[in-house]
Amino acid sequence: DAMAAVGMDRVRQYEFLDEATAAATAAAAPPPVMGGVAMTIAFGDELGPAIAVDPPGVRAARMQEEVQRRRSSTTPPPPPTLVQPASADIPSGRSPVTTVLSVRPMWSQEESSAGSANDRGELEYQCLSWGPKEVVLHTEATGLGGRPLASIATKRCAADAVYGPEDDQLPQAVAAALVSDCTSPGSESSEVAPVLCEAGAVAVMYGQTGSGKTHTAKRIQHDLVVEVFRRPGVGAVRLAYWELQAGGAVDLLDGRREVRLRDRAGRVTADARTEVAATADELQALVNIGVEHRSLRETQVHDQSSRSHALCVFEVLSASDASVPVFRVVVLDLAGAERGVETHHHDRDALAETRFINSSLSVLQTCVRCLRVGKRVPYRDSKLTMVLRDVLEGTSRVVWVSHLSPMASSAQHTRQTMQFVRSLREVSRCPLSQTLFCRTFFLRAVPGKRPPIRWNRSEVQDWVKRLEDGKYAHLARWMEWADGATIKHEWRIDFVQRLAASGVAEDEAGFVFDAFHELLKAK
Repeated sequence: DAMAAVGMDRVRQYEFLDEATAAATAAAAPPPVMGGVAMTIAFGDELGPAIAVDPPGVRAARMQEEVQRRRSSTTPPPPPTLVQPASADIPSGRSPVTTVLSVRPMWSQEESSAGSANDRGELEYQCLSWGPKEVVLHTEATGLGGRPLASIATKRCAADAVYGPEDDQLPQAVAAALVSDCTSPGSESSEVAPVLCEAGAVAVMYGQTGSGKTHTAKRIQHDLVVEVFRRPGVGAVRLAYWELQAGGAVDLLDGRREVRLRDRAGRVTADARTEVAATADELQALVNIGVEHRSLRETQVHDQSSRSHALCVFEVLSASDASVPVFRVVVLDLAGAERGVETHHHDRDALAETRFINSSLSVLQTCVRCLRVGKRVPYRDSKLTMVLRDVLEGTSRVVWVSHLSPMASSAQHTRQTMQFVRSLREVSRCPLSQTLFCRTFFLRAVPGKRPPIRWNRSEVQDWVKRLEDGKYAHLARWMEWADGATIKHEWRIDFVQRLAASGVAEDEAGFVFDAFHELLKAK
């Protein structure tokens, strides 16, 4: 009746906790139009009792107390161990990525503000708890319209190892893992293992700005200097240190001289100056020169924040033949992303740096997602991903250290970092070979010359049995219902769920689906 009285098709109701806001919105509302939407604007009890919301300071104190209670009720985790899998344990075509989560200590100003709200109205409390292989994010649960609820929402992220603020063994563990393959296993004859220089090992520092990435990178570099020269058969180390920023590449060992990026045999690198060190002291002095020339800028989060992606490259030279590098270790310190509310005081140059950093990290996340689902990877959309192609495609042994801030004001960054780590772990576990992106790979498994969309059920089963030399043959018995046209028009999620209901692993079902659709494109 009310709708008929105003001649409307639909009625929308708006309720405000503030009377002045409700009156202002009602005054600015357009008049009803026939066939449109009628708005009913009210305040307080006119449409129902208003929900009482505690002040931000009270809510922050309550959250701080509850998270502390949950942390204290759990058994303290044992010291983490960073185990790097042996080469024989890594299947062919699988990315040997070790994921590590590092929670930085609270700063003094954060400890004093815990249990309160900052000037942006964000709650400040320690929102993380962790175990030996998992980090849990505790945030305030919200209902419709963003209203806070009297409960806690949790988000979990698993990793190969987790290091808390009190664990100071992370740099040493990473350095030892990076050079674990530098010498031949069980060799006592001072021979360096014949590992290709283009492969080697990479340590990547990832996370938001102010989460401790650069601090960890410096300590890893220091421990690497010690670890490398401990290995038998090492004659010298060739060092290159350069950074990638908005304007291009800069050589940190040559007074910040601008250098060009070059594509050498599919690996993008910079024409940076290299220095050879014969002792640990000489190598540490060179590393210190590069650290002093890093691009730093004060941000709203940290007063000395790195605003570029820095690569420190150690090339190990054999004592018997110093002309050819036999092992390569890279420490990559990625700059941290910033939210829009954290850039209000930036000048033009700082905004350009932030745009470059955020866009390059966004492309990195896109590349990881594409690797996870088996799509074409847009490496050339960013200079950073062009440099990281070796890392992402699995030709390097990787230790990916993701840094987390413990405060709730950084929960959005923490949530995004945890999501990225989950995607990265799915890529490292997924048995996708690099030939997934080569269409001729699938043509070898084609049972006939008919287009795949016209295959009958027996032809589809025959193709599945041949796929990757019979690796997925056990799936054929669960695909008796599928012909080419059915798979072509099936949604990926429905296809995966149908096979998963029969006990098939979701990653295997997703691989078969992606392989078939890649075959359709090739045909």
